[in-house]
Amino acid sequence: MSKQKKQEVQFRRRVGITEVEQMLHASRSTITRWAKAGRLAAPHYLGTRRLWYLDEIEKFSASAIPDAQQLAASSSEERRAK
Repeated sequence: MSKQKKQEVQFRRRVGITEVEQMLHASRSTITRWAKAGRLAAPHYLGTRRLWYLDEIEKFSASAIPDAQQLAASSSEERRAK
């Protein structure tokens, strides 16, 4: 008898536009613009629903949000200097 290897099936969680909005603190139009520009992974469609993989959104959030915070901080410092 040969042993059968158990294959682990890993499912990637998908999130809809509302969850993406909450995670990224951005509007639908901004998310759509980012996806069209290639900054954010393109959505996958299930019927008419736009879905993103959660791990892709988390990766984008980790890389993009600190940049946005740095820009906001530098803008506020420039305003204070004036």
